[in-house]
Amino acid sequence: MLTNILVVYSTVLTTLLAAFTLAGSAAAKVQHFDEIDVHRINVREPDGTLRMVISNHTRLPGVIVSGKRIPPGGSAVRRHAVL
Repeated sequence: MLTNILVVYSTVLTTLLAAFTLAGSAAAKVQHFDEIDVHRINVREPDGTLRMVISNHTRLPGVIVSGKRIPPGGSAVRRHAVL
């Protein structure tokens, strides 16, 4: 009796595990937008290295030189840039 219960239990769990694994590994769909509003977009490498920033002036980061962040200058001139 106990053996039958264990067989049914393991069969159900194995089936559920296989179903969730297959459902989770399904390819993610690419989303398309006509318009989005954001304050800042960070593009990062898989290891977390910041590669590009698209932002408005107030959220623009400082310049990164040799891995060290230098804060933005205090000049009154507004700059438009993509880093």
